[in-house]
Amino acid sequence: MSRQVSRVGVFETNSSSCHSISFNSNYSSTTTLNSTMIVLGEYGWGYEQLVTPSDKLSYLVTFIVEYYRYYDRKSKQTVKWFDNLIHMQWLKDAIEDKTGESIEIDYAGRYAGAGLKNCYVDHQSVEILGDELILKDEQTFKEQALDIVFNNNIVIIIDNDNH
Repeated sequence: MSRQVSRVGVFETNSSSCHSISFNSNYSSTTTLNSTMIVLGEYGWGYEQLVTPSDKLSYLVTFIVEYYRYYDRKSKQTVKWFDNLIHMQWLKDAIEDKTGESIEIDYAGRYAGAGLKNCYVDHQSVEILGDELILKDEQTFKEQALDIVFNNNIVIIIDNDNH
């Protein structure tokens, strides 16, 4: 079940096991990443706050992988297939346009990430947030992705209602 709660200065979306993207009305941004090597992560039920641009970008890349795993089970899902997804290309282009740097995604898990085999985003997050992010035109997707990654007032919260 999807739920949207508005609070003074804060907006969040959440379900019992859905990740939240929280932001407040004050805007402050950055244009730098800690690294241009983006790792795939494991974003399940454990409590975590993603605040740095690199951490939020890792979440978005992993989210795109999981979205397509969930909704396109007929395709042969290889590293090349994932890397050529239109949303992955849009994200890479947007990051390069914003920072002037190309990002590389570590699908193999060589740099402390989960890799393609073990990366994970909670299924309800994919179902609920996917409609809000993936099902957009190119310009809207890029604007939303850049805002999530570089807006210092946006935090991705990994949690569930068992805490």
